Amino acid sequence: MEDVEKAYNKWKSRRWLITVWSMLMVTAIVILGIIFKNDSYALLATTLVAVPVGFVSLETLNKKHIKKTEE
Repeated sequence: MEDVEKAYNKWKSRRWLITVWSMLMVTAIVILGIIFKNDSYALLATTLVAVPVGFVSLETLNKKHIKKTEE
C-alpha cells in the first residue's frame, strides 16, 4: 500500500489564520487612528505586525528542524 499524504489545507493552517487575523487587526487599528485623528494608533499597528512575522518565521524554522531530526 502506498503512503497517502493528507492534502495541505492552507485555509485551516495556523499560519494562515494568524496572518489573516493580524491583517484585520492592523487594518482596524489604522482606520480607527484615521477616524479619531490619533497617530499613535499607527505606531501600535506597526508594532503588532511583528507578532505574526515572528510567529511564522519561528514556526518555519521549527518545522525545518523537526524534518531534519525525522530523517
